[in-house]
Amino acid sequence: MRESVQQLGNLTQAQGKAEEFALRGEQVDEPTRRIQNAVEFLVAARSEHFDVPPIPAAVALLKDVTKVRESYLKDPNVILGPGFVSFSSRLLESANAVEAIARDVWATVRAERLTVINQSLLVSLESLPGYASTISELRRLNSRAATYIMRPRVSASDLSEFLQIAEELQAQWQVFCSPERMPADVITFLQACAEGGAGLALLTTGVREWLANNSLESQFRIRMNPS
Repeated sequence: MRESVQQLGNLTQAQGKAEEFALRGEQVDEPTRRIQNAVEFLVAARSEHFDVPPIPAAVALLKDVTKVRESYLKDPNVILGPGFVSFSSRLLESANAVEAIARDVWATVRAERLTVINQSLLVSLESLPGYASTISELRRLNSRAATYIMRPRVSASDLSEFLQIAEELQAQWQVFCSPERMPADVITFLQACAEGGAGLALLTTGVREWLANNSLESQFRIRMNPS
């Protein structure tokens, strides 16, 4: 009976130690993953010529993690030592810090690279002949870009995909509403039409010529404002 109790105590002790190993292992693995993801994103952003502040502390800590893991393979009890708590705290602080930097850089990427689409212009043109397919593609690209914009942070691969989408969206938008294809007064007129109606002052000579050249004169009507 006494032997059984002792065996049970040994088993409980071993189980408790195993749980402690698992807990401390996760205290290293989780912030390490966060640091690695953020560093990979920042390196990718720097390669795309975005301004990225130096992060030597985070990179140095990743090297320290490698050393800790090598020590663990030789002696698992190393993560139960008194220095582990300090090390895991530094890891967590570094993960928080480098992720904050990554969020700021991501905000800069979004602001600099995402083309703002004039939705009123799309609404005005989507029902006109010859524009449906182009507008559908612009909306598709804009929707894909929006899925990334909603994320507080992204991975290095996400960054690459977003920049590709943003570049394609910008190129198509610039062609779509280039001054040669769609002068500024035409854009102003069409936007007003989509937002409730364009006044006669907006029906400039340039607008009338554009409508005639694109065979769109029959698509618009003049009506009296009841107010």
